[in-house]
Amino acid sequence: PDPVPTPVPTRLEDGNIAGLVPLAVAAGLQHTLVLCEKQAKRFTQQQLFAFGRNGDGQLGLGHRVDQPQPQLVKYFHGSVITAIRCGGHHTMVVCEDKRENFKASHHLFAFGDNAFGQLGLDVAEDLVPDPREVMFFETKNGIDLACG
Repeated sequence: PDPVPTPVPTRLEDGNIAGLVPLAVAAGLQHTLVLCEKQAKRFTQQQLFAFGRNGDGQLGLGHRVDQPQPQLVKYFHGSVITAIRCGGHHTMVVCEDKRENFKASHHLFAFGDNAFGQLGLDVAEDLVPDPREVMFFETKNGIDLACG
């Protein structure tokens, strides 16, 4: 009989994540998000990448196709991300916005499986493949979160 395959850690050296500095990693049941920093000439820019199972839209890419390689989550381009968390089949992201009255405010975004309302959105959709702001927290200043 064939031996049971043993997963081997693999460095993400190729593709669109090469040369970036990882800042944070969040993992769900079968999906992963990596927050990276890209050095530019005069500033740094954050980029959020997602890969793995995407049957419920938990990668935030606007579709439900699985992604074996890291894909840029374009929705958050130019955002300052302060937290990323994954549940089994959903994801939540906190972004900071300093444009409002010159002080920082935080916005919570959710995407993926919403069959039981776990995204906190005021929608009847079971699957949400694109990031949506959780409006309940629109004026709150929460800076961290957890997903189950």
